Amino acid sequence: MAKSEERLLPSEPRIIFHAGIALAIGALGITIASILYALTPPEAALPIANPNLSAAFTATASGKATMSAAGIIGVIFDVVFMAAALVLLVFRKPKGTSIEPLGWALVMLSVMAFVILDALAAVVLPRLATGPQLTDVFTAFKLLFDIFFVLGSISFGLGGCAIFISEILSRPAGPLKVLMWGGVLFSLAALISGLLYIVNVSLPLVMGGAILGGGLIFSIYGMHIAYTARRTTA
Repeated sequence: MAKSEERLLPSEPRIIFHAGIALAIGALGITIASILYALTPPEAALPIANPNLSAAFTATASGKATMSAAGIIGVIFDVVFMAAALVLLVFRKPKGTSIEPLGWALVMLSVMAFVILDALAAVVLPRLATGPQLTDVFTAFKLLFDIFFVLGSISFGLGGCAIFISEILSRPAGPLKVLMWGGVLFSLAALISGLLYIVNVSLPLVMGGAILGGGLIFSIYGMHIAYTARRTTA
């Protein structure tokens, strides 16, 4: 009886392996979406404190192709990333510190915010910017877009710091540790630029670049998680 029950139990390393692959894929998609946002005029695609909403309206209309593409890709891969983070939160034992699970939870909340703003970028804002007499409605949704971007960046920064610092504390010197320090720097950039937005200091390119760079590092980190889990099951 014990043996048959044991067969029904999930294999934790295999679960973590698949979560690592999903994290890598989701983060890579987020990186691609971030590149497309970078190709969109910043007045449309990035949060700017005290924005010129007329300029944002015009920029969204002119950059609607890349903005819509970024939003569509972002929504799809946000969901993949979020699912992977949830599985790692539940099944992966903290490596360096006990704050790592909190980091995964904060990163999940960050991606939830980005799901909403990507949906706004994919459909709502480009349509409002090209429709007749919709300036007031566009203004409301653009401000909502900015708020979710800032909230997502702050959560990403806090969560990323917790995850990467935990990994740093658990490892000797080596290439992965250098990569994790890069993750900390991008996370801090996202956190600080998000907090500065609240006091009307705009660093939109820093904020957007932090999400792009952080997404790339999470993609590599996901592959490392999958590789480590695969070695455990081998």
